[in-house]
Amino acid sequence: NTLYNSNICKARIEFIANRTKELIKLDPSIDELVLILGGDMIEGELLWPQQPYHIDSPVLEQIQNMVESIWFNFAPISDSIPIRMITIKGNHGRIKNTASSEETNYDNIIYAELDLLSRVSERNIKVSRTNQDYNLYLVKGWLGMIRHEGPQNQVTSGGRAKMGGWYQMHGFDFFQFGHWHSLKLGSWQGLPI
Repeated sequence: NTLYNSNICKARIEFIANRTKELIKLDPSIDELVLILGGDMIEGELLWPQQPYHIDSPVLEQIQNMVESIWFNFAPISDSIPIRMITIKGNHGRIKNTASSEETNYDNIIYAELDLLSRVSERNIKVSRTNQDYNLYLVKGWLGMIRHEGPQNQVTSGGRAKMGGWYQMHGFDFFQFGHWHSLKLGSWQGLPI
């Protein structure tokens, strides 16, 4: 039983890139692409003992496939508009649960490769990397905050407390997280999540 499928991953990245290209053609006022890479970019293989039996490829292949899929699907878009990749590491990227360095994460390897490609190529792509648990960035004057892990439910007292604390520290206009591996749109105190 494979939980992680490289072909499905590649197809989803290609679909998102193609849909992005369509939207840019439909709306010529779009002048920048901000691509959020929210962690868990690969499945990894060391989070639990049986994980290697639930993946279709080893980590090195997963990393290579991810970098190639993102680069070859999105880099051509930078011929028409600049691209900013905003990144945050996830828990599936941890190389082992007891890693001594916060930087020791497969997601960071993917982002470092994308950053290197962006710097040695002629592409108009910038990669914003961080080793913190959050990344702040501006989009059209609005402050965004991305964390890999956010509260699964923002209306519980715990969820409200976390969101309120982060908001007091950073004053974001919108917030994104992806730890729960599902798309969910919502709001907290009138701010989009």
